[in-house]
Amino acid sequence: LIYYMASALGGDIVGAEYLLFHLLSRVHTRQGGVVLGKFSLNLSGVEAGTSVDNAIGTLLANLCPRSFVLPLTIENLCKLRFIPKKDYTQNRLLSGILQLPQGTHVVVDETVLQPGTLDETGVRNLQALRD
Repeated sequence: LIYYMASALGGDIVGAEYLLFHLLSRVHTRQGGVVLGKFSLNLSGVEAGTSVDNAIGTLLANLCPRSFVLPLTIENLCKLRFIPKKDYTQNRLLSGILQLPQGTHVVVDETVLQPGTLDETGVRNLQALRD
């Protein structure tokens, strides 16, 4: 399994081990804004459009029952709704793209991010990712 994962990471065995730890980690409890048991993973040095960049999403789709790749672009940050929002005029809840089933592994692809300006929606969406 490690070698299969490493092949998607350009041969990085240590990165594959960390990815396996990430996949095995689970949130055990939430106390006072602190999440215990969560092991977030940030893989750096991956260039946009490379085979490694595309292979990570494919790898997780093959290994996990639920995964979601979010390209982090200025357009996505400003135009998409990441979290649910109440529409009081129609009295309904509008869904957000981060409203995912429990156990979904989310890949935030920062390699496609370009310089630009965020509007109020973009800032709220970044805060939703942080939380």
